[in-house]
Amino acid sequence: MIDRPKKSWRIRIRIRDERLTISFPGMKKPQVQEIEARLLELRAATLSATQPPPATLAWVAQIDDKLHAKLLKHGLVSRRFSEEQSEDPASQPLMDYVDRFVSRGYSNQGRKVSPLTIKKWNTTVRYMRECFGPLSLANATQDDALDFVDFLWDQDGTNEENTVRKHCQIAQMFFNAAIDADIIAKNPFRKVPTTGVANEERQYNVTRAEFDKCVEACPDHQWKVILYLCRVAGMRCPSELVVARWEDIDWSRGRMTIRCEKTSGHAGRDRRVIPLWAELRDVLRAEWEQSEDSTIITRYRDSSQNLRTTFKKIIERAGLKPWPKLFQNMRASRENELIDSGVRPDVAANWLGHSLKVQTKSYLNVEDHHYDSQLMN
Repeated sequence: MIDRPKKSWRIRIRIRDERLTISFPGMKKPQVQEIEARLLELRAATLSATQPPPATLAWVAQIDDKLHAKLLKHGLVSRRFSEEQSEDPASQPLMDYVDRFVSRGYSNQGRKVSPLTIKKWNTTVRYMRECFGPLSLANATQDDALDFVDFLWDQDGTNEENTVRKHCQIAQMFFNAAIDADIIAKNPFRKVPTTGVANEERQYNVTRAEFDKCVEACPDHQWKVILYLCRVAGMRCPSELVVARWEDIDWSRGRMTIRCEKTSGHAGRDRRVIPLWAELRDVLRAEWEQSEDSTIITRYRDSSQNLRTTFKKIIERAGLKPWPKLFQNMRASRENELIDSGVRPDVAANWLGHSLKVQTKSYLNVEDHHYDSQLMN
């Protein structure tokens, strides 16, 4: 909030359990209001572990050292790269380098990455900041990388093997970028496992009978559409659902275009086309006839929203036990179903939006009916 207790305007903002108070003698109220807007954006980015808007980052770069020091004290900004450090880029704080890399929004290969990817990067950045503190790029060692692995495992059991490996993969990418820029010579994460491994305990085949029970337990038709898009269309939830539009459906040709946020940074993989199967068409047609919106899913508008809580309640209402990966297991079940029905594996992979390598590693399951079919021959 902005107030004027004496002759100067001041800004007071609460950040977690602390209050930041800054006075601006000689400034007019519109100028102070603009600063307040920037501070609120910095606070929102800090609390959500995301990157502030580019305009706010540019504003931070030009503020004086006194204001910067106050913001740094409350964790709203990173340390500045000093003139002395500029002579030796490797001596700069690791997290300063990482923050600048993320703010550019490009991968090591020069591809513009999606907001979803930036969000994932920022989760890793938050963990790195807590673990590494003021560590410089030059002083990062393999022992520091192994400490990071231990740190991830200590996060109250919230991280699993593949999650830990993914965070290490992202951290490894940051260091690879520093190597490509000739700032450092070796990557401390070069020997840390970063490749995902298959976890059979989390694989689950969502049968048609289970799916039908869930559809019956849906609170409204919109949720039925969500389940059909996940289980029958094989769409990623929520990233692909929330951007689906009615214009993406070609009713006459029986096809549907899916906008792929996750792979949009790769050439030619920003969308894919699937058949408009009869059961999918009927459910979508019923929704389309009563819709007044351009988007198919109207109750959820962005990929950060949580659909898991409601879906878990639907599963339990259907008299079933929630499976390990609520939406991903349905997507994988559809791919197995397509292949079992005679669809070529490469075609099924194309419809689901991934490679044959990913299909073999993470999607295909061996079920009892595969054994039973052999015994009947």
